[in-house]
Amino acid sequence: MAARRTANPGVPSTRSPPPCYTGAAYVTSLQADLAGARAEALTAKADAAGKAAAIAAPASSDDPVAPVLRDALEGLSP
Repeated sequence: MAARRTANPGVPSTRSPPPCYTGAAYVTSLQADLAGARAEALTAKADAAGKAAAIAAPASSDDPVAPVLRDALEGLSP
């Protein structure tokens, strides 16, 4: 069996068309895979932005809790 040609000689292709796909069906399959990967990337980017916003939240956002916590901790000291 002869080796398949790849875009990068010496590097095996990671994507080969399934035997049932030919021509347009294969392209459609690739487009669907790409769309799914893009959707996953957008979701991951949105999650990362939300986490970054939570980390960057100002310390004053917990002001109503701070006095109660301070009083509770001072009440525990001997």
